[in-house]
Amino acid sequence: MTAYDDAARLSGHPAFRRLAAAVVARTGLAYWCDRPVELAQALVPVVRRFGEPDRLARLLEAGADGEAVDAAVEAVTVGETFFMRYGEQFAALAGTVLPDRIRRRAQEHCLAVWSAGCSIGAETYSVAMTLYRCCVAPLAGWRLRILGTDIDPAALAVARRGEYGDWALRGVADDLRRDCFHRSGDRWRIEDVYRRGVEFRHHNLVTQPPPSAPCQGGGFDVVLCRNVLMYFSPATRAGVAARLHGALAEGGWLVVGPAEAGPELAALFEPVPLAGCTLFRKPARARRAGPPPPAPGRRHPPPPPPSPRPQPAGMRALLDQGRYAEAATVGSLRVRSAPMDAAAHYHQALALEAQSSDRAAAALERAVYLDPGFSLAHFHLLRLRPREAGRHLHALLASLAGRPDDDAVPMGDGLTVGELRAVATRVAGEARK
Repeated sequence: MTAYDDAARLSGHPAFRRLAAAVVARTGLAYWCDRPVELAQALVPVVRRFGEPDRLARLLEAGADGEAVDAAVEAVTVGETFFMRYGEQFAALAGTVLPDRIRRRAQEHCLAVWSAGCSIGAETYSVAMTLYRCCVAPLAGWRLRILGTDIDPAALAVARRGEYGDWALRGVADDLRRDCFHRSGDRWRIEDVYRRGVEFRHHNLVTQPPPSAPCQGGGFDVVLCRNVLMYFSPATRAGVAARLHGALAEGGWLVVGPAEAGPELAALFEPVPLAGCTLFRKPARARRAGPPPPAPGRRHPPPPPPSPRPQPAGMRALLDQGRYAEAATVGSLRVRSAPMDAAAHYHQALALEAQSSDRAAAALERAVYLDPGFSLAHFHLLRLRPREAGRHLHALLASLAGRPDDDAVPMGDGLTVGELRAVATRVAGEARK
């Protein structure tokens, strides 16, 4: 009996539909709704260990805690992460976001950051490394809280140990590795100085209210919730986005994954284009004029962003700044000078979408004609042409066939193959409803 046979038997069990619904309700991971066999494969070891699927479903439905429920959550949770992932975002934290919040909290001497969906803690410790390296001097005597939360108890146990293999440190530059870690056998252990103020706690973004922040007036200064929202249904995303908004202090910052900007965030937050990325800020009741000052007391430079990816000159900067009309003009010139360059048509499409989804889709069609394996172009066609979602999803999945989940997608700002597969499957599923 193969693992696939076991999964097929479980997915055909009379109680499996109830179990699948209970898992999705408990975790919010709508990613699994259209993947019954894959979900069954993930849950087979849990069912073997803890009993029949109807018993496991009852435990999940009842909101119970315990070993069986923890094992089910661990089995279905997507935990891909590594240190300093999306380096542009950490550079923005060091150069803009943290100095802004330090300035605003100057009277309170209190700073709070929440890493929601922190998995094994790499993101949470990356925030601590960034904070203490860019802003150590002005934070003397401050109350600091860097909270990492996750639904997976096993991942949180790893986070609390603070010991990692080489793979989790693949995004860490040599100077950061020397400064922030020390070797412990075959593992890398985070230095104690970067554990200051760091705490890990079990928390369910879907079913529980946000944790509290220690600063006066409440609210976190920064919330990171990266590559979490894309696994939720639209209704769940909207609810979680509202909770994140409520958890932030006035003028606080939200950091999400590159593929997660959407209407749920646009309705609540102000997008702020920064170098290489766009972050979101909770609008303040009284706007303050002028940009934030540079980071004071810098002991080390901020973490460097990754090497730039090949993109049309000037286009990316204009897109990041929201200057879509100018970007479309530059894109047209680029396409005229390089009509056989699929990337030029792709970037022109990103600029045109603000003006006309039909013109953007036509540019994307030209991109995939020139490069049938252009995964991101297929993804945006899937978004813009939902009636043809099945065709575009098939082409996208074919373009990714055989590639490991942790491979980076070209021009994807750190988006991995596994993440693109997941978000594309979800978007296509929503289009079919």
